[in-house]
Amino acid sequence: MAKFSELWQEVERAQAEHTAAGARMSVIEAHKILEITLDSKGYPGKTIQKKLFWAGYSGKDKEGISEALAKHEEILNKFEYVLSDFEAEEIVKTYHNVAQEIMKAPRFGFVDKLKAFAEVYLSPKSVLFWQWLAIVVGISVGIKVLSYTEVGKQIVGLFVGLADFVISWMFVAIILVFAAGFIGLNYYLSNRSKVRIKED
Repeated sequence: MAKFSELWQEVERAQAEHTAAGARMSVIEAHKILEITLDSKGYPGKTIQKKLFWAGYSGKDKEGISEALAKHEEILNKFEYVLSDFEAEEIVKTYHNVAQEIMKAPRFGFVDKLKAFAEVYLSPKSVLFWQWLAIVVGISVGIKVLSYTEVGKQIVGLFVGLADFVISWMFVAIILVFAAGFIGLNYYLSNRSKVRIKED
């Protein structure tokens, strides 16, 4: 488990070069450390923006992290992009402050992840909630319409037979066992491969 100050030395070494390459590298390293910090605290998401969202940063905050992330993208995508020492220092300072604040926050635990899942998929405020609701209503209406025709009745009968199988206790038990095993294995592998970071 690495200390925050030990990781941050890479940023300071890049800054000490006082070159264009060093300025770019300092921002890249600071970005990496913020990602490691977010992962270490357990924040979910495939992108750093999603992880920051669950950490309490909406992307339009006074800390300026959204601008720092935008500059990082420019550095990665535009090789000719020139970054001054002053500009790099301001971006690095933003990364440092946000990472330090996240380090002091409690770990985003299993209960928090369940709440996040409910907020994304089950809350009426969520777009995904309405998408799933539309799919369920659409399937229900389709089945109702099919039930008025002979061919439709046969198709509905097949769906009913499938539903009886799906909701059988044996099937549910098997799914739960496999789901628990998959989640446990995924959690173990993801934690084993992650770099841990701690406060000084």
